[in-house]
Amino acid sequence: MALHSRIFGWQYVWKEFADEMGGSAADDGISPEAISVQVPYKPWRLTYYPHATKGKKTVAGTTVVLPFQSPDPFTFGVFNEKGTWSLGKLFGSQDIEIGDAEFDGKFIVQASDKFKVVELFGDLTLRDRLVEQEGSLELKIVADQKQFLPEWPVPPDHKVLLYTQEPVIDDFIRLKSVYDLMVGVLERIRAVGANKRPGELTIPPRALRSVFLK
Repeated sequence: MALHSRIFGWQYVWKEFADEMGGSAADDGISPEAISVQVPYKPWRLTYYPHATKGKKTVAGTTVVLPFQSPDPFTFGVFNEKGTWSLGKLFGSQDIEIGDAEFDGKFIVQASDKFKVVELFGDLTLRDRLVEQEGSLELKIVADQKQFLPEWPVPPDHKVLLYTQEPVIDDFIRLKSVYDLMVGVLERIRAVGANKRPGELTIPPRALRSVFLK
């Protein structure tokens, strides 16, 4: 029986998470360990990476990358007030209110389409999954491949659903919570695309796919 205990360190917890989720953990012996976890019932793969503060080698946080394909130009960004990555350069000083006092008070929401992001986070379960996360965090869609890091071998016409959080996640339940959040966002994007307004693009079910990063 797996202990799932953080007392053995975050690397141990990540390995246990990979094993239980049917994924794999990889350690090159030089850099901090990274794991890749495949969503069991969809052709997507989430990859969890530890990241360090710029200029330092100490692991400071967790990055989760989920590539997917979509013809829809929609992008969004959500971060809390203590978020380490500013989205102001992408969307200006925009802050969209979803209509949930707790959620709106905790997060800044920015998007290329206000209607879609309000509908996206109109789902209570999705909002709760974000609210329950701890630390400084950001969740966004990255569509510009120039912003992809070398360790994200994402093919053309793919975007990345990106989640970053500090400090590093060292708890099994929280790793699973992020997994549920990421999958839930893509499922919700599909639903929002199905309820399109006139002239908008939908996201065909077959287009929501990703590649193996490892």
